[in-house]
Amino acid sequence: MIFHFFAFVFSIFPLSETANAISLAHSKIATPLASRSVQVFPRRGSRAVLRSLRPRQLQTSTLKKPPLLPSAPSKTTIIVAPHPDDEILCCSTRISEKIATGERVKIVFFTDGDARSTENSALSRSYGRTRRSESVRAAKKLGLARNDLFFLGFPDGHLSDLSDEPIRSKFSARTATTARHAFPGTDFTRQNLVEIFKKILDRHPATEIILPSEKDAHPDHRVAGEIAREVAEKSGQFPRILEYIVHDRKIATSAKINQKKLELIRIFQSQFHDEFHKKFLENFAKIPEVFDSVARGIARE
Repeated sequence: MIFHFFAFVFSIFPLSETANAISLAHSKIATPLASRSVQVFPRRGSRAVLRSLRPRQLQTSTLKKPPLLPSAPSKTTIIVAPHPDDEILCCSTRISEKIATGERVKIVFFTDGDARSTENSALSRSYGRTRRSESVRAAKKLGLARNDLFFLGFPDGHLSDLSDEPIRSKFSARTATTARHAFPGTDFTRQNLVEIFKKILDRHPATEIILPSEKDAHPDHRVAGEIAREVAEKSGQFPRILEYIVHDRKIATSAKINQKKLELIRIFQSQFHDEFHKKFLENFAKIPEVFDSVARGIARE
């Protein structure tokens, strides 16, 4: 009987079409459940029924995730501080504002501010360590990390004396930076200081650099600003350059006190040598932070 059925089929359809039909029927019967979009329920009476009453979907989703949009490049501001505490006197409010908006802030300290004694180099070195630690504490309070700070360790009170030959600090008795500094073992020459600041700028391209004004009465401030400005102008990054003045600046004593700035200033107890210095520093909490824009020809910010 079966023989007569297949003989009838082959007489109607060509052999190749018949074979394809049989193969297709077999594949539909034999296709595993895992390759179909079906729901499988546990058999009645099995323990799986007690574990879950919800069906398991065996076919996984093939939906693609939406592509990630590129994030906007982060802005970076570099603050040039000739000595520890200058970054707070000039710019603490501006630093806070930038951190609040998600900008990066890096502070570069050209010296440790170790010009304490020409007769006791150990005292001067200890004084420099104290000033560094005060700046670290102030920066932490502002929301900056230790790796946002670069202590270069060049000789306090000698930046205007830097030349092509290494010089010796009359305060610390050093001729080069130490292991505690950002670039250890660097001789005290002007070119080395230029190269160091260039490396920092290459590693952290800046959209804005805030540096000491050439009008500042302190020679360390003028030289630090001059070197930073020179490197920035040759960097090809075209950052916005703002200048600030700390020394020989008029301060209105009747202005409202910025309490947050005052708290930061009081971290630098090493600078409160007497009532005059204490008053000089605390008065910076009474004035707004004012900058001269180099790009716009001394335009007030």
